[in-house]
Amino acid sequence: YVALKPGTYTRGSRLKEPGRFRNERAHIVALSRHVLLKSTEVTQREWTQLIPHNPSHFTACGLECPVERVNWYEVLEWLNRLSIIEGLDACYTLEKCAGTPGAGCRTPGDNVYACQGGFQCEVVQFKGLDCPGYRLPTEAEWEYAARAGTTGSTYAGQLLLKAAKDYEILNGIAWHGANSDAAYASSLECPITGGPSTAKRLCGPHPVGQKTPTEWGHFDLLGNVMEWIWDGFD
Repeated sequence: YVALKPGTYTRGSRLKEPGRFRNERAHIVALSRHVLLKSTEVTQREWTQLIPHNPSHFTACGLECPVERVNWYEVLEWLNRLSIIEGLDACYTLEKCAGTPGAGCRTPGDNVYACQGGFQCEVVQFKGLDCPGYRLPTEAEWEYAARAGTTGSTYAGQLLLKAAKDYEILNGIAWHGANSDAAYASSLECPITGGPSTAKRLCGPHPVGQKTPTEWGHFDLLGNVMEWIWDGFD
């Protein structure tokens, strides 16, 4: 885990930044507390140490690859179990839950890129930011870490929405559709070709921690797999 120190940053995107969405108004945010944020995505090995069922589509990638196809409720359950096994208070109260954590998609044939999952809870209560156990980062904390003191669209430089130029920046810090070629059994057809060739390519996640981290020491905040946060737009 890597410490995030209290501080301020500009959240959102500058008015004329390429690729900016209308809801990304730039504004100052202040973080008032120290936060420990895991330096890598949670691996399949770490997941299965607490929840026996591995829902990942890309199991052939290996246990050091990030766990995927886990829904928000399953993540909260995993975090609670991690807190308890380390003697800390669980940060979430989950009630009226149904299904099996880590069981994967609700029905066979669901989209392998994204999965609802079969574990759901009707009531979720968060004990607050002072809870000593493990929790998801807030969106503001996540972006603070992803920027790591920088102001551009990535911590390695500004993207221009021009593929060749952007790949020069992204390839060193992130696995994405143009560089995440994979030869293992469960790999899937790449969403983009990444070049002039029209030949089909196979892609998938890669083991965590292989790309250049932020200045603060976090890997894969961009690329590889998407990550859950506690809140949206808060």
